[in-house]
Amino acid sequence: MTLLHGSLMGEMTRLIGLGTTVGVLLIDEQGNFNGSPALIGSQRHFLAFCASMRCPVWLVELDPPSGMANVVVPANTVQGRAMKTLVSLRSLVPDDTPVLRKSQFNAFVGTNLVADLAGRGVNSHLAVLGHEGSCCVKQTAVGGPPKPNAVPLVGATGYGFTVLSTASIVSGSTNSWSGNVNVGFYSQL
Repeated sequence: MTLLHGSLMGEMTRLIGLGTTVGVLLIDEQGNFNGSPALIGSQRHFLAFCASMRCPVWLVELDPPSGMANVVVPANTVQGRAMKTLVSLRSLVPDDTPVLRKSQFNAFVGTNLVADLAGRGVNSHLAVLGHEGSCCVKQTAVGGPPKPNAVPLVGATGYGFTVLSTASIVSGSTNSWSGNVNVGFYSQL
């Protein structure tokens, strides 16, 4: 993994100062997830920063259909019934923040996310945070096959976005994608 020196929030401040609208995807932090206090604290700090910078945020929630074959449903969801984003995080975004319900791990599959981003002026940079770095966050950020031997699906980088993140706001491993082209993975929040 290649870490960029500096901070994610510093880079976002620089980009916003240049007139870039940086979109934020809070991915699958749902239900009764018992994430570490440090993770949730960092995510809360980041979302408060995003609110102060007026970054458009999307709450992305996994809503897998009942009987979805060959899918291991993350512990923070119930198959066929999406749980809402954690209140401790939801309380930091405006009440009218869009909620994107997805049926696949990748938030771009079967949704209008690309059009939604464009409609809010997000056309080059996305910050991602959430659960799980080796599954839903990875699939949304860089795409890839949803299961072994499947056709790879396009993620944010495939749509031309530069993805920004840091380990302190993503649960689980990010080693398999944080060094990808068009991913800015920072050493600190």
